[in-house]
Amino acid sequence: MNWAALFEDAGWTVRWRITMGRAVAGDLVTTSNQKGYLRVMVGGKKYMVHRVLYEMRHGPIPEGYQVDHIDLQRQNNNDANLRLLIPADNAKHKGLYKGKCNKGIYPNGRGWYAAFRYNSVLHRSPTYTTEQEAATWYATNFPRRHLL
Repeated sequence: MNWAALFEDAGWTVRWRITMGRAVAGDLVTTSNQKGYLRVMVGGKKYMVHRVLYEMRHGPIPEGYQVDHIDLQRQNNNDANLRLLIPADNAKHKGLYKGKCNKGIYPNGRGWYAAFRYNSVLHRSPTYTTEQEAATWYATNFPRRHLL
């Protein structure tokens, strides 16, 4: 599809060049789906904005590849934050978002935090700049005695 005829690259999203349905020329696309990805409707079909922007900037996405958000922020569609990955590598990268890199360590958009439940109470660290700082907090605060 010729995305450039419909949209202007606005960095993190796209701006309509034409009026189509409820969208007015000049409007920014800010609608997101349930998972937090920006999306746009064209001809009755939904398209993800990160895919539209990638194709506008680099051409068609090769078959078998997905557009990945490097920082895991689903609405950060700046060019430096988008890359192509095969589905297996994209799934591994998403695994980091779910805390699978280190048990109890999670990214939150501003950095990293640690969390664990003990005696039905959630314990959560402050946000740290690095994953290692959050891991240190976790190692220091996780009550190991109940594992014995």
